Amino acid sequence: MTERLNSAQPYVLGLFRIVVGLLFFCHGASSLFGAFGGTDGNGATVDAGTWPGWYAAAIQLVGGVLVLLGLGTRAAAFVSSGSMAYA
Repeated sequence: MTERLNSAQPYVLGLFRIVVGLLFFCHGASSLFGAFGGTDGNGATVDAGTWPGWYAAAIQLVGGVLVLLGLGTRAAAFVSSGSMAYA
């Protein structure tokens, strides 16, 4: 049983990484571009350069794409977790 579970581990971790990256990307796109209803449900977006909303949304968008694709995953996840720690 343990061997069977161990053989599925890379697939489960990959799926988890993809889902978390997609969620981060969607939240960043919602805040920056008003996708999926925007930040307040009416399609409103954060103003460019405002602290901390715009920077957090940019980190979520870029970090989410990087985690989703598996490029620089550890660094992107670390920076994204800092964004969430601030929130």
